[in-house]
Amino acid sequence: MNQAMYYLGRFAASSAMLKTVLMRRVDRAVRAELIERADGAALVDTVVRRCVASGMIDDRQFAQGRAETLLRQGKSPSRIRQVLASKGVGEDHSDAALEHLSDQHEDLALAAATRLAQRRRLGPFRQSDRVENRERDMAVLARAGHGYDVAKRVIDADGDEE
Repeated sequence: MNQAMYYLGRFAASSAMLKTVLMRRVDRAVRAELIERADGAALVDTVVRRCVASGMIDDRQFAQGRAETLLRQGKSPSRIRQVLASKGVGEDHSDAALEHLSDQHEDLALAAATRLAQRRRLGPFRQSDRVENRERDMAVLARAGHGYDVAKRVIDADGDEE
């Protein structure tokens, strides 16, 4: 339980992330022949359940916070969903987080692409050589997971449109 408290004190985590971290410690103890893996896995499950029951871990809140952060970074909704899945967040929590973001923004994909363009000074946010760097700017948005239509709309927009 001490290791779980230490980890949760330093990092925001989902229940799957905490379980992964604690299982790494169990695996080290198994290699050192201090514990059987099944016993360690049972202990980890108990600790994770206690953390969830006490409210120290809330996958819904974690998903919402991480989704907001990723949107501010300019990640596309599909990329946000991928990141949340890699963190062990269930589809129901991912859908709820994206729905919450959709309530705040009229077009979530456009808002994310615009934010990335602002951060990286692409398209209408570029100071000079906008036409010469159009393809490069489109590629940046594509690598971030944005579709062609959204990328074209952002890159070709006037500075005061969005």
